[in-house]
Order: sequence, then C-alpha cells, then structure tokens
Amino acid sequence: MLRSLRDRRRWRAARTTADLGELTAQWLQGRLTWHPVVGRTGPDAETTSTPDLLAALLLANRGGYVTEFSQPGYSGVGADNAWWTQKAAVTGFVTDPNVLNRLRVAAEEWNLQIREYRSTYLGPLPEPIVVTERDGRPHTRAGQALPGSEVRWIWRGAGREAVRAMELAWQITLTEPVPSPSGALWRALAEAFGESASCERCGCSPYEPCREDGCWLTTHGAETLCRACAYGTPGIDAPDDFGDDQDDDFDGEPDENECDLCGAPFYGSRRYCTQACEEADSLEDGSPADTDAEVEHFTVLSEDPWTTAPRT
Repeated sequence: MLRSLRDRRRWRAARTTADLGELTAQWLQGRLTWHPVVGRTGPDAETTSTPDLLAALLLANRGGYVTEFSQPGYSGVGADNAWWTQKAAVTGFVTDPNVLNRLRVAAEEWNLQIREYRSTYLGPLPEPIVVTERDGRPHTRAGQALPGSEVRWIWRGAGREAVRAMELAWQITLTEPVPSPSGALWRALAEAFGESASCERCGCSPYEPCREDGCWLTTHGAETLCRACAYGTPGIDAPDDFGDDQDDDFDGEPDENECDLCGAPFYGSRRYCTQACEEADSLEDGSPADTDAEVEHFTVLSEDPWTTAPRT
C-alpha cells in the first residue's frame, strides 16, 4: 500500500511527455506498481514474456511515444478452446512532430497499418482496426479516436501539465497487417527509436552500454550523457547540486541514489534529485498544491531496456 501511494506521487510529479514515458517504462519493467491508465494492475503476461516487444516499448516510451496498449501477434486455440487470432498492435500518444514523422516512416517502410487522431480535430474520425478475433468474429479494436474528456480521465493521476499534453497529443496506433508472431512491429519501433537514446560523447546506449553493469542516460549541462561520461571519467566535472552533503574531497565518483519522489537515479547523498522534488514530496497527499503546482522535474532519459523484467 505504501509503495502504491509513493508511485502515485511520482505520477503526480510528472509534468511532460518525457516524464510520462519514463514512468511508463518503469511500470513496464515492474519498478512501479501503479499506472494512471490501468491502476494497480501490472503489464499483461504476454507483454512481459516477449523480450523484443518489451525492449521496443521501453525504447518507444523513452523516445517520445507514450504507449497505453500493446499486444503481440498470435494465432491458436485459447483457454476457452476457441480459435483466437490477433495482430501485433500498439497504441499511444505523441506530442513531438519529429516523433510522429518517425512513426509514419516506420509504418511505410515496414508495411504497417497506422491510425492518427487528435482530440482537437473536428473532421471525419479514423476507422478503428480489428486487432483480435475470436472464432472469426471481431473481439478487440485499436485506433479508436478518444475525445479530450476521455483522455483527461485516463491520465487523471498525472500532473496537470502532463494531462494537458496528452489531451492535445496525436493518438497513434500501429498494427501489423495480418496476425503473425514475426515481431515486425517491434523491430520497426526499435529501428525508429534506437538512435534516440545514446550518449553524445562515447555513443553508448542502454542496449549497447559502455559499462558491464549497464548505463542510464541523463542530462549533464546541455548534453545527454551516460553516467560514465558524466561522472566517472577523469576531467569531467562532478555535478554541482550536492549542497552541504558533498564532501570537499569529492573524488569524482559519488554514491548513486534514487529520488524518493520521481525515482530518477542521481549522484549524491540526499534523498531527492532536486529541491523541487523534495518540496513536492513534502506536500500533503491530495492538496491543491500537490496536484497543480508547477514543479521543474528532473527526467532520466533512459535505462537499460534489455533487463529481464515486466512490460506492456
């Protein structure tokens, strides 16, 4: 229960699409027990047991495509003895036009079906795609246009600015044209977002790390760097946001901690990655300031998507 409450506060601290994407990725990995869209339910077993699907979803969420539904391709007899067929599919939200173009290019190059919609659009609605059939009859559709009121409802547990961003975002659905376990959709996503998460100095990425124990990426000044380049390499200045907790004889490799509010990894001996997170966590649960106050929020860009853990 306490962990669930802590997780909810981390979602309320989200202010941007990047924040929502990072928290969704952590939920997929099993590091969070609560998600605004599904509540206290974890990712489906079919998601967590398909490594290429999970890896693609982690890359997509950390690359600007915040997913809220996915399923692998499948054809076979289900637990009810009916014949089930399903197309590999993913649905999510995009606020960056460059990310939208990446998905459009991926759909064209990989022969994927795509649906686009914005809640502010007043024209004809896109036709949803039947992605699951039971004994030849439609069972699940994806790509159904959501009005702004429904978007606000499903993301209501996030910070107000993040909810507004989702309301105005493009709603994007990608599916494979036929039911198949080939994994083409996940390879398309991995190709579309694989280059979006890499260190600007050494070029390593969470799925090709420069350290045996893996790398996560973070912002260091104006650069996107891995932890080795940011803090573990001689000649790189250590972070200057340690306050009084930082020793004068700091040797360039402080202890790594995780923020008590947002969960972001950071270096230092404090409990929070920023003063803003500390102030947000001190607010009483459910107060107006806790849900509406503007908080500058530190966002970790990526962690290792190849760890064996839960997914969407």
